[in-house]
Amino acid sequence: MYINSLSATKSVYQVSIIKNIIGSIGVTNGMKKILSDSVMVQLNYDGLQDKVASKKFECLNNAIYEAMQVEGFSKGDYERELKRAFKMGKNRYHKAIDMDAEMTTAPTPTVGSAVTVPPPFQRSPASGAIVI
Repeated sequence: MYINSLSATKSVYQVSIIKNIIGSIGVTNGMKKILSDSVMVQLNYDGLQDKVASKKFECLNNAIYEAMQVEGFSKGDYERELKRAFKMGKNRYHKAIDMDAEMTTAPTPTVGSAVTVPPPFQRSPASGAIVI
């Protein structure tokens, strides 16, 4: 794949780009700026559950890890943050799909249509006001 074919001379360039993209917000929040949520849904770190293993993209992982390098930030910390970023991306993706489905299936009230009030609220027959 192209991501793994990046040369070592370009590595410094990719690290600086990723540093600029992610900045100080970290891997968890910054991955959405590198990979779209629809891509994250197709990946997971270890390649479990018929997904593509993101750890196979060594150049990308090394560049992100180097960009996030601060004192005390280990490779294990990076892996945990990356797994969390994938989980958040998948949640955003599925939430967006659910919201789109709600928007397309929700009935649209029309002018002059009757509005029903769900229990425990009822309309007073005399005044039409809502009574609890």
